[in-house]
Amino acid sequence: MAKYAINAEGVRAMRLLSNKILMCANQVVEANRVLETQILSLSDDLGVYGEPILEIERYNSEVLKRNYDSIMGLAKSVAKKADQIETLISLGWIGGTGGSPGGPGPTGGTGYKASDPPGSPVPSGSGNPSDPQAPHRASPRDLPCTAYDFQSDSDGNLVYDSPMETDAWLYKKQGTAKLWYQGTCGLCSCANILRLAGVESTEREVLDYAADTRRPDSTGALCEKGHLINPGLNGATCPEDRKAILEHFGIDSGVFPVAKDRQGNPSDENIDTIAKYVSEGRGVIISVHADMLWYDAPYPSGMYHAVTVTSVKKDPQGRILGFYICDSAKGGTTYYPAQKIRQALTGSEMNVTYQIIR
Repeated sequence: MAKYAINAEGVRAMRLLSNKILMCANQVVEANRVLETQILSLSDDLGVYGEPILEIERYNSEVLKRNYDSIMGLAKSVAKKADQIETLISLGWIGGTGGSPGGPGPTGGTGYKASDPPGSPVPSGSGNPSDPQAPHRASPRDLPCTAYDFQSDSDGNLVYDSPMETDAWLYKKQGTAKLWYQGTCGLCSCANILRLAGVESTEREVLDYAADTRRPDSTGALCEKGHLINPGLNGATCPEDRKAILEHFGIDSGVFPVAKDRQGNPSDENIDTIAKYVSEGRGVIISVHADMLWYDAPYPSGMYHAVTVTSVKKDPQGRILGFYICDSAKGGTTYYPAQKIRQALTGSEMNVTYQIIR
């Protein structure tokens, strides 16, 4: 239980636990739905056994529904406790880098000010306002060229910009805007692109616009909504949705195809393409199989997930080693080898800003 201590590691562990509880609950509900569909499709073959089997499945569905709210409540309580611990740390009261109570808090992190009373809302990604990279503009940047360069790390490799410092003011905890909208990875990625462009955006602002705006083809809103049993589906977006959202908030972007090999799988060519866009200072959102990215699953299981690519690492000869990914379901920025990113790509289009935003 040491990893759940009152420190930054404890905060990360508790948020990860909250996300895993939500994910497991949603997967069970979805599996039950698939099971019911399969039973119904086999009803003729099952004969006299069909109805009794269906009755057992329906009973299990009712049990799931009765317990789902309790599971959601548990996940919410764990997330709330993580927020409380983070607040204490940012105030410098417990295990933090700040001084005594009332003294200055740490640089970056939550952006919580020492002058704020305990219990005040903590911005879900804001960095220190004195940080020159911190989002504070009313409109997105549109630069002639990137304002950042590659820096040598301790191993002599080259890293674009400063991804771990940038992480301090990006969204890294999806589903915080509204309890029944948990599948907001794409919306948080849009908010992160805006933040990289210097705009102080929030998940709630992006969510409200997406949920209230219909697609141009009138097939629905710019994000999924109305799923009562599985809130993990609410807030989901496709690349075209994210393009429309970014355009509304002032960022011109395109939906770019992912190159495929002869077998129809994402090819190595995408690694060079993504690295090029990132190192030019453009905003990039990619679609990945979450289970392959997180757990090294050998085959995808349909867990499509949108993440923001914030940096690329190269060796001294310029060969691409990997990428830094801000993941709103995993608590922030993580470095992944390039080959792992290639394997995790779903094949869905990526969002890339035409504007150079950083």
